[in-house]
Amino acid sequence: MRQLRLVAVILAVMTAVSSCAVHGLEFMTDRSVAITSPLNRADVQPPFTISWRVRGASLAGEIADGKQPGYFAVFIDSTPVRPGQSLKVLTDHVCQQTPGCPGPAYLAQLNVYLTRSTSLTVTTLPNLVPQGALPNKLDYLHQVTIVMVNRQLQRIGEASFSINFFSTPPVS
Repeated sequence: MRQLRLVAVILAVMTAVSSCAVHGLEFMTDRSVAITSPLNRADVQPPFTISWRVRGASLAGEIADGKQPGYFAVFIDSTPVRPGQSLKVLTDHVCQQTPGCPGPAYLAQLNVYLTRSTSLTVTTLPNLVPQGALPNKLDYLHQVTIVMVNRQLQRIGEASFSINFFSTPPVS
């Protein structure tokens, strides 16, 4: 009886694990975009510029050259949308029902910025320090992630490019 239970548990676990399989994703390293500024884990103060270089013939290169309609979507301290997903999933019900929404101002409130350029000037950063807490260095750690979206603001491909940086307040 004990062996029968063990076999049943093993079969249940194998069934559950096999249902979690990932299909349709390409696990490749995409080096078509290299973030050049700020350096990873650098300490910066707003305003500062995030810059990246596009390498070789790629979708990123076609967007930067204007040959491919689309944008670089720059996410600061937020998780990018999944491949194929629209930026509209980040919005509220009213925006989802409004033609032309989300626009640049709406997305900026979510710390998401669209650009066709290979740089973006950041004038403000989200405050990550919990209210009433004594801050430590990691409370000032920010992340920027760049993905590509089409004109309909749907994410193109799986590639994402990220760095972390600090923005500690100036000492008074």
